[in-house]
Amino acid sequence: MTDDTNQSKATTHEELTLELNADVAEWCPLPSRIHRRLLAAGTYQLNETTQKREGRLYIYNLNGEIKKESKLFLNCATTYDLPGIFDLKWLPDNFSGCSIQSEQQPVIAAALADGSLRLLRVISKDHESGETVEIVETARVESPEGGMALSLDYCRCHGASDINFSATGGGDENLISSYSDGNLATHRLTSTGFTTLHDWKGHDLEAWTCFI
Repeated sequence: MTDDTNQSKATTHEELTLELNADVAEWCPLPSRIHRRLLAAGTYQLNETTQKREGRLYIYNLNGEIKKESKLFLNCATTYDLPGIFDLKWLPDNFSGCSIQSEQQPVIAAALADGSLRLLRVISKDHESGETVEIVETARVESPEGGMALSLDYCRCHGASDINFSATGGGDENLISSYSDGNLATHRLTSTGFTTLHDWKGHDLEAWTCFI
């Protein structure tokens, strides 16, 4: 018998069922009280009638005081229809040199079934509660060889002088993406969106995840 008296306990505050298959969820990493309560969820499903891969982005607000004894619940602030969503990543707080993002308007990147990566700005209409938000697409880049975009990640090697960035082009604002045809690509985020730096065959099978 295992003594679990010292093990941490998880509390389930709420369960939600979305219209399509939920395959990714990401909390916003920005430190402000409003933004750290934002949750992005992405869905994907193949429409058997049209054969289109459909998806929807949900932005939720976490309501309630974040204390052990408090009840927490999610309020859906907005939704945004997209091709099937395989991955979502908020721009990290330390991407301060990237003028795409500001403290008032966080940006999330999406890897989609049509092969594109898209940057989506999340604009809070109510700066006190953050309960009303709008999503605006600001940039996109297509798959280098036509495969579905399966995953993406941001460079975490900030300020590391011993890292060889020959494949990625250097700099803190780099992003890598992987595709269903096994390809990988690196991109630079600029004030106008994506600049693709390099793409190559990374795997003979579908490349379902990448990390930089």
